[in-house]
Amino acid sequence: MNKMNIPDNRTILIFDDKCLMCNKSVLFLIKHDYKHTLIFTSIYSQISKELLKNNIKAQNTDSIIMIKDDKFYYASTAILLAIKNLRFPFNILSILGFCIPKIIRDYFYFKIAKARHLFRMRKTCVINQQDFKDRFIRE
Repeated sequence: MNKMNIPDNRTILIFDDKCLMCNKSVLFLIKHDYKHTLIFTSIYSQISKELLKNNIKAQNTDSIIMIKDDKFYYASTAILLAIKNLRFPFNILSILGFCIPKIIRDYFYFKIAKARHLFRMRKTCVINQQDFKDRFIRE
């Protein structure tokens, strides 16, 4: 573990925990990530601010952010890399997704991301983090 309570060799996904669609997506990832390689934190958390403080692109994005091996991934690439960690048949979607050019993937990603605000927004995360405490970075 490092100074921010982040276990080594884990992939971090930073997501909008006020977005119902984002919460449901995280629950899906937790359920199907059988190796428990993914851990999560809110884009609004102090931890994410600390993780992103030296990354201008990450600070100015309206997308899911993945941090893996000290590299940052955004939008559709972050989603596809997260799906790659899942069990069969879901991980096949990652292979198929990477066959689509990034510019096209991200176009549709941001169309959906923009529309996510049309869904019910929450004041707080709907995921009971106590049930999945080993999957969330605690402050």
